[in-house]
Amino acid sequence: MNTRIVSAFPGTGKSHFFQHRAPELKVLDSDSSLFSWLEPGVRNPDFPRNYLDHIRQSIEQEVDYILVSSHSVVRQALGQSGLPYTAVAPLISCQREYHDRFTHRGSPLSFIDVVDQNWSTWVHDMAKFNHDLIILYPGEYLATAIASLEARR
Repeated sequence: MNTRIVSAFPGTGKSHFFQHRAPELKVLDSDSSLFSWLEPGVRNPDFPRNYLDHIRQSIEQEVDYILVSSHSVVRQALGQSGLPYTAVAPLISCQREYHDRFTHRGSPLSFIDVVDQNWSTWVHDMAKFNHDLIILYPGEYLATAIASLEARR
């Protein structure tokens, strides 16, 4: 099996895709917060190494897709470790749409504010490092990107 690692921007629909994927696809939704924090407010000094170890172990489970964090440090570590991945990011002009997605799903205002304040930097940053990049246009979600990846298999 050829497992694909997908690093998708917040609000692209990772959790929704995981919960509603096609039954023939084996997908893991790997939450980096389980690896990046020791307790609330205390970062894990082993992050992102421990997260990459988890991703490598997940590949051995013979899954089709592993959905991972879009944090720059994670993507950089993936690239440095030789683990190929596809980054999925919104079109830069979709900020309002994603703000509304975060609001609709009940994200904390502090999260929405951080994403709003860092939007341009984070979206542009998704194009960095050595990986495949899929841009989502207005109204598109991760399922669109996965359909594109499936067509390439």
